[in-house]
Amino acid sequence: MNKSKKPASGAGAQVPDSVEASGIYDAVVFGSGIAGLTCARRMALDGMRVAVLEKAQHIGGHLLPFERRGLTFEVGIHYISDTKPGSQWARACEKLEIAPEYIPLDDRFEEVRLSDGSVFHYRAPLEQFIADCKARFPEYGGALDRYQSTIEALWSLTTGDEFAMEPTAMASALVRSPQLRRVLSLVPQTTDTFIRKTLGIPRGPLYDILTLQHSLIAAPLDEVAALLQLMVTGYYFGGACFIKGGGRALIEMLTHPGVRYEQRIDARIVGLGSSEAGITDTERRELEDFGARFVVKAKGFRIFSRNVVWTPDPRLLDEATTEKLGYGLRMQLSKVKYPHPVGIGYFATKRELTEYGMENRNYWPLGTMPTEDVYGEKDLLRLVAEGPIYMSAGSLRDPLAIDPENKLGAKGLFQALFMCPEGFDAWGVADPRYYRVKEEAGGYYHAYSAIKAQVLKVLTKRMIGEFPALEGELVWKEIGTPLSQRRFLNSISGSGYGYAPTVLDMTLARPGFSTGVDGLWLCGAYTKPAHGIATAFISGLRLGEKLIKKARADS
Repeated sequence: MNKSKKPASGAGAQVPDSVEASGIYDAVVFGSGIAGLTCARRMALDGMRVAVLEKAQHIGGHLLPFERRGLTFEVGIHYISDTKPGSQWARACEKLEIAPEYIPLDDRFEEVRLSDGSVFHYRAPLEQFIADCKARFPEYGGALDRYQSTIEALWSLTTGDEFAMEPTAMASALVRSPQLRRVLSLVPQTTDTFIRKTLGIPRGPLYDILTLQHSLIAAPLDEVAALLQLMVTGYYFGGACFIKGGGRALIEMLTHPGVRYEQRIDARIVGLGSSEAGITDTERRELEDFGARFVVKAKGFRIFSRNVVWTPDPRLLDEATTEKLGYGLRMQLSKVKYPHPVGIGYFATKRELTEYGMENRNYWPLGTMPTEDVYGEKDLLRLVAEGPIYMSAGSLRDPLAIDPENKLGAKGLFQALFMCPEGFDAWGVADPRYYRVKEEAGGYYHAYSAIKAQVLKVLTKRMIGEFPALEGELVWKEIGTPLSQRRFLNSISGSGYGYAPTVLDMTLARPGFSTGVDGLWLCGAYTKPAHGIATAFISGLRLGEKLIKKARADS
């Protein structure tokens, strides 16, 4: 076969009849979460031939709502900030040709219930938040001014179109910045160091208020990168909006008619040169002439592809591919840390949540446990009773949240995220495989169920303590454990937040797009510097654009 006759990338590319009649795909994307859907859509909009494979029963990943008896819980998507025109999120939506509808949260979009019994509200914009902090803590006025100016300096550098996924763009922006010295000093600092030593604010109520956003459900504050913490803080105060229709609406917007979607597919990535490829040497040479690098094999079919995009936890790649990962990626994966696991309580109420005193916002009941003790606590029940809880009241935001014909007759929904000790040991044993096996077969099923019931009892008491009007009003309640995330979302560290935003993980350890294997790519919350729904969204977009440029260059 003459290589000069290689067709352009896209749906028109053909492969030899001796191999497969369906053609070669430009990319096969593993995982249909927000990064996978975004990456696939961006490539499809440019005419590339793309397939998305999902191991679960439905596409959507963390975007997919959790449903029981006509009740829908938004597990992975809460709210998006900084949706205004010109923001990174808004520009990404334009490139993806989608137009989400937004439901703004209250001006006091998050309510912090401090351990001393007082209440503090996060209010946008950032200037309003700082003014509220000064009114509450006038003795730290100078420190709060420095805090605000640092966020503004960093935020001005990180709102460029390329910054979100391109570390080189960050370096370039920093070099051009007149605030270079101040911003560079953040790189080796942790959030704890910055707040306590640089600003001089001791641990206490103000410390908790400044560090709460994004940190309590990620990593200990003496490890969280100050650079990321302050970027996220600026992002949060850009205005809080919920997407109308929730995760399901976003899934629908991000799907593309030209993309092949396959659910319940447990596929394997096989290099063309591997004996597992199942092709002759002649077929392999013909496929390579057309730019194919991989055979993606699953039960009942195979796909030849130029590129493979992996969005789940990269630690799972070793089990999924015959290709040897690059030394650099393997070294990164050996060094990274993972977020503290979370559990989730799901609650349905007889009446609408406004009748219990809830408003269209999120709540942070901090409890009596000092922030610095949270990550060292091994007693699961104590964490649920005294540690930080994050309450999200979804049915207040979207009229579509509850089916009026639901079997329970529920009118209100909310969920409460709580901390878990590291690993799965707190639930009984360290190996999650034993939890679904009954004791008589050597497993831990009954004991695991008993621990869940205990946790649910304590959490329910905590929720009623925060909102006494809920007494006798809960018509359904359930607990989702870190095992749930492992089982349904392949989050093998027991959390859905990707890697922890530690100083090391946000600089050297967290992987970029490249794996060291030609044509095998990563994107999503596990890549540099993605963390959370919006950044994973932009990660998929950036990689899609990168592969479009590569395809054009190759043709």
